[in-house]
Amino acid sequence: MPMRFAASTAAYYVNLRLNLKMDLPTRRETVLGLFDRLRRQRPNLARFRRYHNELALESDAPDEHAPDRHAQQEWVAVRRTSVRSGSVCPREWDDAYALHTAVIEAAPYYLDISALDIDSVEVLLGFDLAAGGNHDAIVCEALMGGTPLAALAAGGVASGPGRRGAFVPVDCQPVFGVALDESLRMQAHVEIKTRSPHRPAASASGGGQHAARPHPGDEPISLYLIVRRFGPFSDITHLPAVLGEIRAAAHDLLDRFVEPKVLSPIRDHIVAGGWS
Repeated sequence: MPMRFAASTAAYYVNLRLNLKMDLPTRRETVLGLFDRLRRQRPNLARFRRYHNELALESDAPDEHAPDRHAQQEWVAVRRTSVRSGSVCPREWDDAYALHTAVIEAAPYYLDISALDIDSVEVLLGFDLAAGGNHDAIVCEALMGGTPLAALAAGGVASGPGRRGAFVPVDCQPVFGVALDESLRMQAHVEIKTRSPHRPAASASGGGQHAARPHPGDEPISLYLIVRRFGPFSDITHLPAVLGEIRAAAHDLLDRFVEPKVLSPIRDHIVAGGWS
């Protein structure tokens, strides 16, 4: 049940991304036809928006002053070489994947996508943790305490002639990837995104494309679990089944590893340090 994350996160979300090798058609009727089809299936998707290099269909953003700060929101977006969708704070996982299934079933027909054109299909499970203070120090201490790398921040390296001193972590954003099968076609990555005020936004690495849209208030620490299936794909009609395989792998990793070994330690460290 996704609602267990409502008490421990500022937001949680499930995103789909269909990555393509060739540019999508830019004719008005193709994108509008897809969005109109999805709006009929999901009436809450009622707002058509144009961003830089992106066309999007969105539900209304939740009022940040409303009692339920975890109100559900959905969006679908088309870029030059990708089709994406997202469900923010879904009440049920099945509801989020119903949106993604609708997108992955309809997009190939409206946007002239063939199986040869598909580079990969990915699901992202994202979790935003509200935290003040030094995000990088929080992640370093929560996930890397006692390791050789953490010893650097603890003062394991001389800070001057004959002196040792503690250093301040300014960039601790671990990324770890594994292959889930021998063919290396199914892969999983865990990424941590920090947003400390001491680091200029331009120098921060990765992750920007994955954020929940939008996220009101202070910038959070974000954790991303991304499971990606690479091609080749034999038939576009198999895409819903591929999505099901990715979902099963992602939630197995979430339950067995990511939540107890990564998400909870960071959250516990935030609470213990008074940074929430």
